[in-house]
Amino acid sequence: MKQAAWIILALGIVATGILWDLSPKSDLPPPTTQPYILQAASTELAAEAVHKASGLVTHRLGIIDSVGAELTPDQFLELSHTKGLILHEDHTLKSSSIVAGVRGDDELDIDSKSVEWTITNFGDKKVSIDSLLIEWPAANGKLKRVLLDGEKIYTKNLNPSKALIDSGWKGNKSDRTLKSGATKTLTLEFQKKAKTREADYQMGLNFNKGFAVSWPVLLLEDPDTVLETYYPSQIGAARLHSEGITGAGVTVAFIDSGLNSAAVDLHYNSEGEWRTLAAYDAIADAVNEDLEESGYSDDNQGHGTHLQSVALSARQDFANGIGYNGIAPGADLVSVKAFENGEGTYLDVLRGLDYVVRNKDRFNIRVLNLSFSAKPRSYYWDDPVNQAVMKVWQAGIVVVTSAGNTGPEPMTVGVPGNLPYVITVGAMTDNFTPDDPSDDYLPSFSSSGPTHEGFLKPELVAPGGHLLGLMGEQSMIAQKYSQYYKTYPYYEVSGTSQASALVAGAVALMLEADPSLTPDEVKCRLTSSTRVGALSDDTLAYSIFQQGTGMINVHRAVSNARSECFDSTKYIVNDLTGDQHFGGPVSINKDGEFYIRGLEGFEWDGTYTAVDGAIWGDYTAWEDFLIWEDFLIWEDFLIWEDFLIWEDQYLWGDFLIWEDFLIWEDFLIWEDFLIWEDVRSSAISTDRPTAINRWVKPR
Repeated sequence: MKQAAWIILALGIVATGILWDLSPKSDLPPPTTQPYILQAASTELAAEAVHKASGLVTHRLGIIDSVGAELTPDQFLELSHTKGLILHEDHTLKSSSIVAGVRGDDELDIDSKSVEWTITNFGDKKVSIDSLLIEWPAANGKLKRVLLDGEKIYTKNLNPSKALIDSGWKGNKSDRTLKSGATKTLTLEFQKKAKTREADYQMGLNFNKGFAVSWPVLLLEDPDTVLETYYPSQIGAARLHSEGITGAGVTVAFIDSGLNSAAVDLHYNSEGEWRTLAAYDAIADAVNEDLEESGYSDDNQGHGTHLQSVALSARQDFANGIGYNGIAPGADLVSVKAFENGEGTYLDVLRGLDYVVRNKDRFNIRVLNLSFSAKPRSYYWDDPVNQAVMKVWQAGIVVVTSAGNTGPEPMTVGVPGNLPYVITVGAMTDNFTPDDPSDDYLPSFSSSGPTHEGFLKPELVAPGGHLLGLMGEQSMIAQKYSQYYKTYPYYEVSGTSQASALVAGAVALMLEADPSLTPDEVKCRLTSSTRVGALSDDTLAYSIFQQGTGMINVHRAVSNARSECFDSTKYIVNDLTGDQHFGGPVSINKDGEFYIRGLEGFEWDGTYTAVDGAIWGDYTAWEDFLIWEDFLIWEDFLIWEDFLIWEDQYLWGDFLIWEDFLIWEDFLIWEDFLIWEDVRSSAISTDRPTAINRWVKPR
């Protein structure tokens, strides 16, 4: 019996050991965390709540009384029930430039009566030819046919020696389409024997996704070469330069991918003085205010450097008739890095916005450029980045932002361009003929309004097709997309990013000319000085939901003396406090057309159509008929009749319908989207949620 007892006891010990081995071990990996933005009555209270839940505070964002935090699913659930906290998921914003495209071979193949040019689509999406500009020697006779990989895409006898083809295409659109990674041959067939000298030919192709390619490809290697960028003349900035207005004394801030020291003309202004006052890395939370000594360089992508060049480059060669390359060559610069590889998080962008506001007086920051965009996931006033941008505008800084590159469909303007207060910029292109406005057009990538709350966007358009700018040759864009290279250090990039940067430079010129202007007055004078895109019969070439008030003309804006401009003060205060929110003047009629209540003649069915004839000529302006002033309606109710039409026809009714939803632990979830628990009517609620305004399924 004793022996049996010992055996039983031993087996028990072994079994217990086995059970112990099966128990959880202390060295298991910690729960996965996810970044969030937590808003409270103050940053301190938000941080205190995170610490109490044992979360990790990563960002302090005083600009919107928030913190960034890494939370586990359990910590998220605990904080979601905390009174006075609003939680947002940390989303991604993307640069509004075209960072892929088409490249053409450096040589032409000339044989008998034809000329061939091989082009390759390096992008991740298919592209179609929108327009083709060709110059050829008169000895070739008429251009009879244009083919793409043997498929006839145009057949018409065109007289030498220059032709623009932007309509009259043959066959289907797929016949002039290049799939991702595809290489095709563009063939020009002439009436007579083709001249064999390559220098006799010039070509430019524009594609529907904003890509552009031209021949001949410049292969100059002289770093002292100054190229003509054209856009300062196109928007009237060159005239202001000749009058001594260069943006001097005004600081423009950029929140983007940083600044590369390779482009020395960005660091020195038109007077040869150092003008880069500070570089702040919002990702690392590090600042450098001694750049002249340190040779600071943090733009590994190249996007930010290119934009700052468009706005501020002081490169010039007056001896050869080339004026300043940039719009405001005399302005100062503060560069904020919040993006890498074309993407930035809400948290890092918010940290950058906070830095700009805190240092606006030190550096006299009067203009902020935001060339990025994200899909709206809520009303404009509940988006954390939009809330911070409203604070920037309220602080007296003119905010210029890109409309985005997700056009041409309506309601594609992204965050923060969907804010009614800021200046939102769409893109136009000169079609490789900068001196001839008659063939300009709105590229299909440029995002269109109205916003989901019914505001007219964008306010205006600016050159954004194949803009020349400076970029470090070691940056990612320069290395990966060699098709953008022109001659060191010039690169040619398209997008509403470039258009926005151009307008930011224009605002600096306006503020040098009149430093007393408020952000609202700057916006008013800009939009009332534009040139409307119109046809020869004075009808609009593009809807105002696509082109806004038209093409920017900063020379007119500087001489514009309008003073009865819209005052956003009380509106922005109410928006930020949550006391009142607003809708715009746009509705949808029974035919599915967007229209402006109280006005006729501006209906738009949402289609995009290529146009012929006069576009942004010098003969048409809004003048006293300024929709952005007289008809900027701010109303305390929802503008889409009884519901808000969102993308894919999801509606606001008695509750929010968005993407497919999930049920998870008794909570309603829209993965990557927003749920509004307290909004239960078609009217815009004036009550901000006291707890959480969206539930997110933790990853």
